Amino acid sequence: MLPSKLDFLAHVRCLRGAAKAQGVELLLAAESMQAMLRRDSRFWVLHPQFIAVRGGVTQYVRQLDDDVTHFAGWLPYRLRRWPEAMDKLVFKERARQAGLRVPEHGRDPTVPMSNVVVKRALSSFGTQVHGPYRDSGEHALDLAAGDYHEHFIDGRLLKLWCWGGQAIGLEVDPMPTVVGNGHSTLEQLIDGRSRLARSQTPERLATLLARSEVVLRYDGRTLADVLEPDQRQRVEFRYGSELMHPRDRQLVDLQASTEPRWEPLREAARTMAGWLPDGLRDDTVFTVDAVLDTEDRAWLLEMNCNPMVHPLLYLPMLSALMAHAAPAASALTES
Repeated sequence: MLPSKLDFLAHVRCLRGAAKAQGVELLLAAESMQAMLRRDSRFWVLHPQFIAVRGGVTQYVRQLDDDVTHFAGWLPYRLRRWPEAMDKLVFKERARQAGLRVPEHGRDPTVPMSNVVVKRALSSFGTQVHGPYRDSGEHALDLAAGDYHEHFIDGRLLKLWCWGGQAIGLEVDPMPTVVGNGHSTLEQLIDGRSRLARSQTPERLATLLARSEVVLRYDGRTLADVLEPDQRQRVEFRYGSELMHPRDRQLVDLQASTEPRWEPLREAARTMAGWLPDGLRDDTVFTVDAVLDTEDRAWLLEMNCNPMVHPLLYLPMLSALMAHAAPAASALTES
């Protein structure tokens, strides 16, 4: 069974397997949650990341505390950033220049666009994403905050994990849907789906329903509508939504898969790795968000630095680390 990025034990198993393959000892520090790799007198330290919700805002944190909801994997460095992974518009322009497929987008509110979502150039975890809308005039842009219109692509959500220029693995998720039973309203069906992964407070459910209401309006429906038995209805399009569920997910290990359909993504990974600063290209984790349209074409949306690490990354990560000169033992106390 392929590992899940949300399963802490899957992270441990894959890291342990990678350490064994490289002939190094793996030690886990219970207090800091750092992972230490040891071979003879040489040491390597992997730093943990966590996902926490603080003040209603989802964010990555370094320390395990009461606000943490998920383990986000180990990285061999603290923090790395570059322009294409920080600003979605910078990414889109660089991708366009490289001949990579990106959705039509624009920041001029006087130029009409149809079938759009509204995004913000500097945002993460699906925040500041609105829509979809049939007409760009339905939602005003806050240009000072970095809003822009982007053509809405109907399809499946894709996230690609890369180590340097290697495409390591990808996840493909359908946009979340509910299935009718002939008597429950869409509001009731969405409520039920939202509770598959976690319990919901009234406030959180209200937020999910408000987001779904916009999606339903785009498709000509309302929360009060009742679907026929077995009829499906899309209720969300944002990656990372609580309405997504792991049981719907396809995970592809690109180190094992030889399917030619993924070759364009492998080539795109090599291209995008070239955008990283000198010295970071060969040993940095990054992810790419995309949508697979109904013709199975990938439309690239954004690039992410310091993302949640997928367990599939540990084998190439440790292989690269072991190939480099070992760091000083003082790295164990790095802050």
